[in-house]
Amino acid sequence: MVLRAAEGEVPSVDSPSELFTIDGKRKYLTAEEQGRFMAAANAHERAEVRTFCLTLAYTGCRISEALELTPERVDLSDKSITFRTLKQRDKVKYRSVPCPDTLLDAIELVHSVRKARRSTKLK
Repeated sequence: MVLRAAEGEVPSVDSPSELFTIDGKRKYLTAEEQGRFMAAANAHERAEVRTFCLTLAYTGCRISEALELTPERVDLSDKSITFRTLKQRDKVKYRSVPCPDTLLDAIELVHSVRKARRSTKLK
């Protein structure tokens, strides 16, 4: 399942057949729910919460994947974020997800990714 969004748009689902589990439960938010989620995220007073929620919405990553993100996995020049897939328990697997400037700018502003990457390289 891949969520895709153009700059400033709510992500949309590529394949509607993958919206439900085998027992009929919905897996993902509707476009309206995504819009409300992103509006609530943007209105939150804590910038870290905003970027966390926007990362979930724009990339479709799992909560656990977003929580373990590091500055090294945010590639501002390539406009992507690389996640370690935690669902694959037997093997380490990574996937890179393209991201809109809106998300990457917010992450850079709040988390100073460039500065954090430089300080990591100096150690």
